[in-house]
Amino acid sequence: MLDLHFSAFVADPFAALRRLYDFAELDWNADAEQRMQAWWKTHPADEHGRHAHRFSDTGLDEGEEREKVKGYVEYFGVREERVA
Repeated sequence: MLDLHFSAFVADPFAALRRLYDFAELDWNADAEQRMQAWWKTHPADEHGRHAHRFSDTGLDEGEEREKVKGYVEYFGVREERVA
């Protein structure tokens, strides 16, 4: 099982992808990386518009939800994000 934090992907997507390739025992090569980088440059994160995720829109209780995942967060060292 591979545990890949979203924050790690955002911080360095290609390092995260290399880690995924290693885990899946796939070959990582310069050609593949160049094609990925070309795609990345032509597909910005907001190419289909921006979307603001707000926890308050879920109708759930933040404290209750954090308590449900507390063990996972602590075990895997997941950084808790501020909730809007």
